[in-house]
Formats: sequence, structure tokens, C-alpha cells
Amino acid sequence: MRLYYLEMKRLIRTKSVWILMIAMVVLAAVMAYVPVTFIRAYKTDAGNVQAVTGVQAVKISKETRKDMEGEVTEEKIRQAIRVLNEMYQEYGSSFMEEVPADVYAEKIYPIMPVLNVIEQVLVPDGKNLYNMEAFDVKEEDAATIYEKYREEIQGLSQNPELVKEMQKISGSVKTPFTYESGMTLETVDYYTIYLFLVMFAFIVIASPVYAAEYQTGADDVIRCTKNGRVRIAVTKILVTFTLAVATFVASSLTFVAVLYILYGGSGFGTSIQMGYVFYLPALTIGSMLKLQIAGGVLFTLATVSFVLFLSSKCKNVQTALISAFGIAILPMILNMAGNNNVLNIMRCILPTGGFGLINGLQSELMARNFALVAGHYIWLPYILLVAAAVAVPVFVGLTIVSYCRRGR
Repeated sequence: MRLYYLEMKRLIRTKSVWILMIAMVVLAAVMAYVPVTFIRAYKTDAGNVQAVTGVQAVKISKETRKDMEGEVTEEKIRQAIRVLNEMYQEYGSSFMEEVPADVYAEKIYPIMPVLNVIEQVLVPDGKNLYNMEAFDVKEEDAATIYEKYREEIQGLSQNPELVKEMQKISGSVKTPFTYESGMTLETVDYYTIYLFLVMFAFIVIASPVYAAEYQTGADDVIRCTKNGRVRIAVTKILVTFTLAVATFVASSLTFVAVLYILYGGSGFGTSIQMGYVFYLPALTIGSMLKLQIAGGVLFTLATVSFVLFLSSKCKNVQTALISAFGIAILPMILNMAGNNNVLNIMRCILPTGGFGLINGLQSELMARNFALVAGHYIWLPYILLVAAAVAVPVFVGLTIVSYCRRGR
């Protein structure tokens, strides 16, 4: 225990480490705040319509869309279709530039989340909310919207086996969908960006753990003590894991706390299908964020354990850092190289695979990417999570062995 305490004290006192730890918490708060600056709402005052953004827009959004909150029932969909057809009959459009501002703010903006669902499921192919015609969608279509949604899941692929897997995943999606005003799914996108940036901070913290002592020659002395080799190797791993997980959890809680300050509890219960109806998992914005945080802890341990392994193999910190940075961006490179079975599996099993901007856990939860493994189609988020869980003990073991054998 004393060795653990001393190693922890040594690592925390390293200037770069505590600066990065503080920076990660501050960055979490910033990334949680940024999305609110893009929220837009419309305030009507004595016939004048003013567009507002930020926290004020959140308050106005909650007020103007409160009638749409809760389950998106058939009656709410009927009401939205009725308003939509009125706009097309009177103005020939529902586009805000072609509808009087006060009419748009009073009638279209409050029901926009429901209109998005209508557009994706009921509006005829080749048309959208801005080029459709009156009565392309009828009020009676509201009764079949969720039935049609289920049917269209079957048309997402020409492969019957893939369709079967998609239906298994989407089968637990609750209908009617649920909507809460305020927060949108784009808010969680910024947590994905945050995770990607944090990955590099963990690399910088973990890379010198062994390599720095190789470089200075201090390791030659440490190995001669009674606590050398296995005990010091394990202690360094435990200390690095503790710092990484504690910092990650503190940063993530900061992110969530800022969301609560900005939005209250609103928005966490919104079905992700309100953003795009053909997302497969049965998640709300809140459960999506929880899953990302839980997965982030696992991906943090996988990344740190791999970087510690590199640190135990490299003669100096620079080599360990360069190698780790290369592996960090490799999943994105493989993703951009093409969407084929081998590349998909490769990028998912890499220890940094869950931290990508366009290929991380959230991206794969919202995508419909499957890998063919031993004749079975497996959804990529499952591979990401299982691979990370396997990577932790594997690279911890390899790190201990590599450190203990060094110099023999």
C-alpha cells in the first residue's frame, strides 16, 4: 500500500499530469456548454418575431413545445399533419423563408420535432417537408405511422440475415416515441468529440510511466530493490488506472452536471428515434449518454493498458508517444479506407477503437454496420465493447511480462 501511495504521489506531482487532469475537467464543461449556443427558438412580441439562441432559446423551446412533450401519440401526429396541410394550402410551403415569421413561430416551430418523424416515415419518396404538396400526407396516415416505421426497417437492407439482426435490435424500441423539449441528440455528439480529445490526454499520461525511467536509467536502480519487477510493474498499472478512471469519471460527471444546469432534466427522456427514426437501439438521449460513459470507462482502461504496454517496450518516451498516437488514429484511417468486413473488424478490435470521431461507440450505435464473424452478423458496438473488455487483461498481462523480462 505504501508503494502505491508513493507512486501515486510521484505521478500526481508531475506537472504535465495534473495540468492534463484539470484541463480534462474544464474541457468537459466547455464541450457540454457549446451545443446550447446553436439552439435557436423564436420569441413573438407584439407581432414582432425575434430569433434567440442559448439558454434563453432553451426556455422558449420548453414553453412553445410543451404540448408535444410525452409520448408522440396518434393524436399529436394528426394535429401536426393538419397544421402542415394548412400551411401548404395557404402558403404553398412550410419553409420558414416562405411562411410569415409570426405564423412559423406560432404554428410550425412548436411541432417541428413531430414533423421530422412524419417527413421520414410518411412523406412520399423523393419529397420532403419543403417540396411536398398539400395532402401528400393525410391525417388518417397518423394511425399507421408506427406500423409503417416497423415495415420500413425491413427495407434497410437487401440481405435477409442483416434485416433479421436489425429487427432484433430495433424490436425493443418503444412506440409511440417519447419527446422532451430542450436537449437534442446533437448534445451527445459533443461528448463523442470530448472522448476523442481525452484519449490523447490519457496517452500523454501513460506513455512515460515505464519509458521515462528507462530513458533516465532510474529503472536500473528500481529493479535492484525488493519491490522491483512484478510488484512495481503492477503498482504502476494500478496507479495509472486509478488516475485515468478517476479523471474520466470526474470529467464525465462535470459534463452531465453542466447539461442539468443548462437544460434541467428536460431532453434526457427523448427517444433517439426523434432525431432519426431508423436508429436501431432502444435508447433515449439520457441512456445513450450513460452507455457512452460506461463504455468510456472500459475504453479508457483498454487504451491505457495498451499504452502502458508500449511504454514497457520502448526505450524512451518519444517512441512510446509516437507509437501510441499512431494507434490512436489508426481506427479512423481504417474507417476512411473503406467499409468492408475485414477493415471493420480490425478497427473495432484495436484498443482505441471506441474513441473515434466517426467510428467510435456513439457513431456505431447510430449506424447499421455489421461484421460477418464465423457465419454470423454481429453489430459493431458489440465487437467494440467485447474487444475492449478483452484488451484490458491481455495488455495488463503483456505489460507485466514485458517489464519483468526487460534487461534479461
